[in-house]
Amino acid sequence: MHIGVDLMGSKNSPEQLFEAVLEISEKSDEMTKFVVFVTNEIAAQLLGKFSPNFLQNNVGSKIDLCFVSDFITMDDEPLSAVRLKKGSSLSVGINQLGKGKIDAFVTSGNTGALIACSAISLNPLAGLERPALLAVLPTKDTSLAMVDVGGNVSCKPQHLVQYAHIGAAYQRCSLGIEVPKIGLLNIGVESRKGTSEVREAYRILEKQAGAPDSKIDFVGNVEGREVFEGKVDVLVTDGFTGNVLLKTSEGISSFILEYLQDTMKESTSEELHHTLDSLQRHFSYEEYPGALVCGVEGVVVKCHGAATKKAMIQSIKGAITLVQNQLTEKIKQESNNLQ
Repeated sequence: MHIGVDLMGSKNSPEQLFEAVLEISEKSDEMTKFVVFVTNEIAAQLLGKFSPNFLQNNVGSKIDLCFVSDFITMDDEPLSAVRLKKGSSLSVGINQLGKGKIDAFVTSGNTGALIACSAISLNPLAGLERPALLAVLPTKDTSLAMVDVGGNVSCKPQHLVQYAHIGAAYQRCSLGIEVPKIGLLNIGVESRKGTSEVREAYRILEKQAGAPDSKIDFVGNVEGREVFEGKVDVLVTDGFTGNVLLKTSEGISSFILEYLQDTMKESTSEELHHTLDSLQRHFSYEEYPGALVCGVEGVVVKCHGAATKKAMIQSIKGAITLVQNQLTEKIKQESNNLQ
């Protein structure tokens, strides 16, 4: 297995992201290799700083450096950048994934450029019209797959239906839930609420779930305040609304965790600190794998733009698990049912 990791174009330094690759490579088996996409200049800096690490525990044999001529910044216009910067780390990485040279690609770079490049360079899965981003959120009981969280600003009813099936395939693959519970994010639970697109998606999903051989359980509309109660396994929405919800939830959880840590830092109670650590592991976005680009051939993981070492490690781990569990094949099977 070969996992590609893009060190360029993030809000954090390539050094910090490379530390994540080093740490996870030390713990991985001999069959798991890593291909790091980096410019010559940054590669020289990394080799100068981390050379001793390559000599320890046979790590060097697990990591290959792929030198690129350019990278896409966060400020670049996505489609133009993909067309003009064909030698960028993101473009080269996606192309290698499409050619089968790597089994998964992880980046914390420009989201729009990643979606555009994936749509252009990777084969679309039959039955799925647009790539979408799937992110995992914590709930009271387990984790929730939310689609879309930024791939498409607006969606037609059929796109929302496709997202439901993508999320269902993901939850079968990651959590082993044979018949996932599907919910539509809306401003009310009644079927008549929301936009015309959401109302039509509701009608289609309700009909599909009622079929004798259905592999989804459609529970209806879900309001924002109900998202984290664990009532659904998959939450479906358009990319604009999903991205707002995702980043708002990240901000609220970070605020609450930081407030509790600052307030309780003088406490000597071991039980209290254990509880705070447990909350950190359950609610911090750094503890969850990055967003998955769905609807294309291959495993593409988008890590947070301001990815820390811990967040990148989780994203790489997530990519490895998805390859091992053959997620692409399972989404293919699901998408074939939509044709």
